[in-house]
Amino acid sequence: MSRKLSRRVLTSSTLATLAAASVGVGRHDQVGLAHNFETQDATPLAQQPDEGLVGEAAAPAWRFGVSIFEDPYRGTIRAPSDTPPGTRFVGAEVVITNDSEQPLEFAVNDVRLQDDRGFQYPAGDVTGTEPRLVSQNLPDSERTRGWVWFLVPIDAQPTQMAFNGPPPAFRVVLAPAE
Repeated sequence: MSRKLSRRVLTSSTLATLAAASVGVGRHDQVGLAHNFETQDATPLAQQPDEGLVGEAAAPAWRFGVSIFEDPYRGTIRAPSDTPPGTRFVGAEVVITNDSEQPLEFAVNDVRLQDDRGFQYPAGDVTGTEPRLVSQNLPDSERTRGWVWFLVPIDAQPTQMAFNGPPPAFRVVLAPAE
């Protein structure tokens, strides 16, 4: 069989398999699958290394949550002193948890608010009166909580908050050579 024909057969069989797998999945099921994916913990559980591996490293168990979201923010803003024309303040209390054995170093501006047009607004330029989130190197098994504030246009519709945490370092401990 020629290489060109082999690719066609492989592509056709892959597409057929995908199409067959999607038959019978209605809109309700797709929404449920998307919901399950979004609510699942993204960090896999520690497992024994696969057969033949010396060791294995999993992603750190870092979590980000929003406990209070206020749009518009109802508290008092300390800085800036005036609300710029055409803008409003949005505030949120967030919780960052480090359930891993690896420290989590982050800055307040790693927390971002995204609107319906895809624009992102970093925290850190606005300060309110509640206890604020502090940039830090969060040790393993620790949690921090604090407020972040955003200055957004009046017509912006917030759709999500994101924590752009650092990339993890994957480490496998090696036994000393004998």
